[in-house]
Amino acid sequence: MSLTRLTRRILPAAAALLLSATGLATAGQQDFALSNRSGYRIATVEVSPSSSRNWGPDILGQDVLDNGRTLNVSFPNNTSACAFDLRVTFSDGDQGTLSNVDLCSVSAISVAWRNNRAEFTTR
Repeated sequence: MSLTRLTRRILPAAAALLLSATGLATAGQQDFALSNRSGYRIATVEVSPSSSRNWGPDILGQDVLDNGRTLNVSFPNNTSACAFDLRVTFSDGDQGTLSNVDLCSVSAISVAWRNNRAEFTTR
C-alpha cells in the first residue's frame, strides 16, 4: 500500500479519535458535587444559568439530600455557560442561594448552616 493511500486511511481515523478524545476531555465541564454539611435535610436543589431570570427544575425530583450526603450534578455535553446560580431549600422552607458561581472552575460545593443562614464553600 502506498504512503498516500495509507495516509488517506489513517488521517481521518486519527482525526476522529482526536476529536472524540477532545470531546470527552471537555464534556461535563460544569459538573460538580454538592455536599450537604448543614445538619438539615435539603428538600430541593435548583440550578440555572446566571443570565436566566427563572430557576431550573428541582434536580432532586422526589428525592431529598440528607445531611452528610453528596449529590453529583451533571450537565449535558453541549452546555456552554459557566456562570450559574444555585438555590437550595431546606425541609423547613429556609433557602440559601449561591449566585454567579463559575462552574467551569468549581468542582465541589458544600452547604452549611451557620448564624441562621446557608453558607456555601466552593473548591
